[in-house]
Amino acid sequence: MWKLNIIHRDLKLSNILLHFPDNPELETMEKKAKLVFLRRVNLTETKFICKIADFGLSTIYDPVKKGH
Repeated sequence: MWKLNIIHRDLKLSNILLHFPDNPELETMEKKAKLVFLRRVNLTETKFICKIADFGLSTIYDPVKKGH
């Protein structure tokens, strides 16, 4: 997004998603079981991908425009 000059403007924990590709069973788990998994997982040793969500307030930065 940085290379495309897109500014998120609403970055917070609830807009950051964690994906665990080595744990496909998470897809079918109930919410309570997922919370147990997240409390026990060691993020320094487990492969995961962070994804940014909710670009509803995002904007494209234009350095040529006045006021930037």
